[in-house]
Amino acid sequence: MIDNIPTAQDFHDSGKELLAYAWDIVASLLMDLKEVYPPDFEDEEREYWEASKRHLNTAVSIMQQGTEFLLKGEIANVSPYILIAGNPSSWPTPYSDAKLHFNEFRTIDSQDLIKVHDTVCEREMPKDFTSNYNNLRIIRNVIMHSVKKDITLTAIDIIETVLYIHNTFLKNESWLQLRLDYLSRKPNHLLGGNDYDIDIMCIETELIIDLLPPSVVKKYFNIVKSRRAYLCPKCYNDAKKDFDFESKLARLTSRSKDCTTIYCPVCDETHNVIREKCSSCPGNVLSDEGICLTCEEDNTPTD
Repeated sequence: MIDNIPTAQDFHDSGKELLAYAWDIVASLLMDLKEVYPPDFEDEEREYWEASKRHLNTAVSIMQQGTEFLLKGEIANVSPYILIAGNPSSWPTPYSDAKLHFNEFRTIDSQDLIKVHDTVCEREMPKDFTSNYNNLRIIRNVIMHSVKKDITLTAIDIIETVLYIHNTFLKNESWLQLRLDYLSRKPNHLLGGNDYDIDIMCIETELIIDLLPPSVVKKYFNIVKSRRAYLCPKCYNDAKKDFDFESKLARLTSRSKDCTTIYCPVCDETHNVIREKCSSCPGNVLSDEGICLTCEEDNTPTD
């Protein structure tokens, strides 16, 4: 009898954790760069990314491993025993006093995961995913078994690939909520101090949205990049704001001048707003509390 058999959820949780870790590596690099070099420092930026290749390669490897776990999770939904590879003669023997654990068995190779998935699962993987997965697997193998330095995906390539993989497997889940959950479980939370997760998420997301094409932003964050951006009332209230909080991520849900709702991809919520002119700027989108979501001015009437 095999003990400690992983569930589909175990594989999915591990896969999501690794995707979030890969994203964390790249997002940290982007944030560090933004803090030091303005956009016109092209030579310094080029040197920065050259020095970051090892970090980006690590992110690619982790991202690929996370994708494999997500595929294994889909297969385990049918039966985790399908993941066991090799001839039974090579399996650990059950004829001993020790319990057999699932992790003692060799599991099927990464190159066979999609074939096995499409054989036993009701829904086949999309053709474009199969192509992207195989390309990513080849890149990961080169990284793991070679010292070549010219195969690194760019930072924004990795960001977009993580979004693509997550959307392929977990389309109904918010990636940014998963990212926020990951931040809340990082080891530095055990060290105490203030919780700046929302502040970090908003600054990071605003930076990444600025770098991504509009079609990608619409597909994965459900906002129109070209529309005017506003402060999200919930994220603004939840942020620590020990430093200037200027991250504007929410967009009106329609182009109508009478639209009274905005959507924020970070909190993944739609909020009601008041369409009245601000007393301090040309903005006319206020929170329920009267805060201008353009300039932060408090427009609450005073006696």
